[in-house]
Amino acid sequence: MHGAGAKGIVPQRSADMLLQPVVEGEAGYPPAEPAAGATYIVAAPASGPFEGRENSLASWQQEQWIFATPVEGMRVFDRNASVDRRYDNGWSVASPIASPNGGASIDTEARAAISAIIECLRQSGNLPPA
Repeated sequence: MHGAGAKGIVPQRSADMLLQPVVEGEAGYPPAEPAAGATYIVAAPASGPFEGRENSLASWQQEQWIFATPVEGMRVFDRNASVDRRYDNGWSVASPIASPNGGASIDTEARAAISAIIECLRQSGNLPPA
């Protein structure tokens, strides 16, 4: 974690940024009036205080931006998009999965079971909404 200023960082808030990772969305430039503790994924192209920090997590702490470099497999919840994002050499969102449809043989019980599994995965946040 790297601070943007010379002030000390409150350890609890810094830990929260990584232990309970919720982002407000993506931003290539910081918002004019960020809320305390607000965290963003730095989008490309980044400018201003975010310049050179693409893909990092930026969190507004004690009137300064602190940054954390993501690691492979890291997940965050994007509050703005209501989806989980996963880092794998860049941030991504799981693609929606359609329920079974069509085909030469139709097995209604299998389709119902698959649809129920898909819906369960959506409700648990493991798949994005349809």
